[in-house]
Amino acid sequence: MKKVIITLICLVLAKAGQAQYTENTNDQVSFGFRAGYTNFNIAGKDVANLSDGGSHRSIASFFAGIEANTKIKPYFWLKHDVSVVGKGSVLQRLDDKDEVFESKLRSLYVEIAPVSPTLHFKGIELFAGPYVAVLLQASVQERAEDGRLYKSRLIYGDAKQDGGYMQKLDAGLLGGLSYRFWKGFSIEARYMYGLTPIIEHSDRPDGQLKIFNRGFSAGIGYRW
Repeated sequence: MKKVIITLICLVLAKAGQAQYTENTNDQVSFGFRAGYTNFNIAGKDVANLSDGGSHRSIASFFAGIEANTKIKPYFWLKHDVSVVGKGSVLQRLDDKDEVFESKLRSLYVEIAPVSPTLHFKGIELFAGPYVAVLLQASVQERAEDGRLYKSRLIYGDAKQDGGYMQKLDAGLLGGLSYRFWKGFSIEARYMYGLTPIIEHSDRPDGQLKIFNRGFSAGIGYRW
């Protein structure tokens, strides 16, 4: 898993480096970091298989990462970024007594957006592109007999499980809007639309459960 993460990060940095040393002297590359708030939920026709009755709501988390922006033309740029992103959902689950309780599903990903075409005008940037994410950790709350909630990491999965755990790779599309201030500070909002089922059920004859990560982020950044 670590090798996959390192390889993907190197690809993003190599792309930025290639753009920086291009023969076209009009090209420019700026680097920066970004961090802020995320609000994610799950979506899809099979949500009821994960949350009792299909009822669920979004959960707040965080993101932090680095970025590179390649200027191709005055109004056309390419954005590349790597971030650690918290995702998840608040589920309705059943305990051993078949009583419903609220359970927080939390997951942490390294998310790579290799190339996002960007329209740039006077500090305003409109961008969209693909992303791929590698799952670092995941947990879901269970309820003990005494009513106490505790974190279970079984949903992350191990070699003994044949289903019901989270996929280690996620992928989808993103789109966003940012504004860069004159001193290099910026604000940004983006929406991530997951296209890969997040729950592994290899024993299902009709394929994976259609449950996806969907959510948005808002944050600040700085470029140099």
